[in-house]
Amino acid sequence: MSLVGWTAERELLTELLHAVRAMHSTLIGVNSKSGKPPEVPKPQRPRTLVDDLRKRADRDEAERVIALFNPRPEGAAS
Repeated sequence: MSLVGWTAERELLTELLHAVRAMHSTLIGVNSKSGKPPEVPKPQRPRTLVDDLRKRADRDEAERVIALFNPRPEGAAS
């Protein structure tokens, strides 16, 4: 490339163009969704004692209702 015709004005305009392009590229990278990492999946809520007790109570209630309709003799093996 020849420097004939290269002036201070062209140098300044070239530097301005490079700066604007760099800013444009940075803004696109920062504001685009593809530039963001995927959202980290959140862990499930751990079971609590209350959940366990509620589940046990529901199961006991269901077994009690089933026993009402399906009585077994006292000495029968299960």
